[in-house]
Amino acid sequence: RVPPGVQSGTILTVRGKGLPSLAHGGRGNLHVRIQVWTPQRLNPEQKELFDRMAEIESKPQGDSVGRRFWNRIRDALGA
Repeated sequence: RVPPGVQSGTILTVRGKGLPSLAHGGRGNLHVRIQVWTPQRLNPEQKELFDRMAEIESKPQGDSVGRRFWNRIRDALGA
């Protein structure tokens, strides 16, 4: 599972899910590099859904960190 808030470039380790070991038996660890793609343009429906998601995400605790995150995303997309 990918933890919430994981950033692009983060490397996660999945124990026991890598390549088989010929010398020791069993399997090694799988290392996964997270790459997050951010769209440069949104169509009207995508923009509406994005705004709705930002609204839902910022409501529960009035989390200013979450709100700043969504504002940065909106600014980056020019939304």
